[in-house]
Amino acid sequence: MIRVHQNKRQTAAKSSEEETKDLQTVTKSSKVKNREDACEEKPSHTRSSAASSALRILQSGANSSLMLREKLARKGYSQIEIEDALCEVKDAGLLDDKRLFFAHAEFLATRKFYGKRRVYMELMRKFDRETVDAYFEEALEEIDFSSYCLIFAKKNSTKGKEALFGKLSRQGYSQGEIRYAISFLYSVSEDNDT
Repeated sequence: MIRVHQNKRQTAAKSSEEETKDLQTVTKSSKVKNREDACEEKPSHTRSSAASSALRILQSGANSSLMLREKLARKGYSQIEIEDALCEVKDAGLLDDKRLFFAHAEFLATRKFYGKRRVYMELMRKFDRETVDAYFEEALEEIDFSSYCLIFAKKNSTKGKEALFGKLSRQGYSQGEIRYAISFLYSVSEDNDT
């Protein structure tokens, strides 16, 4: 009797495994068919889908018009669809290049300790030339690069004058700002030594 129950269990287990396999096969074939149908039925990108993509991109973080344009182009949208999407997003007040430009320029100068030259180069990577040329001086007019150069020099003064000069130069500071920071830093350290 025990063998009968075991045989029934084994038979039931085999039949359920076979049913599961059959179900998986049917599901896979229907998924493939659905994908093929979706590809055939899928129209080319529409303006609303480009705007929807733009909204999703903006939800993940702040983007300039240039960055948003590049991301939409990588998704395969045409120039007309991209421009329409940008207009919709701007009209909704979700894309403000000037505000983003000012915030990013200040961040680069005061948090990253970049000099004016390096700030310009970094902004050119995220904004179009017209925006950078229009707002660059205005965005940075109240920033004292000499004092930020000195702060950065104090944090990195352990490697000697030549290495510090090179590091400050790579940060984008002018030679005048660098000379001021190094002379101030080393004159203070000499006064402390005596």
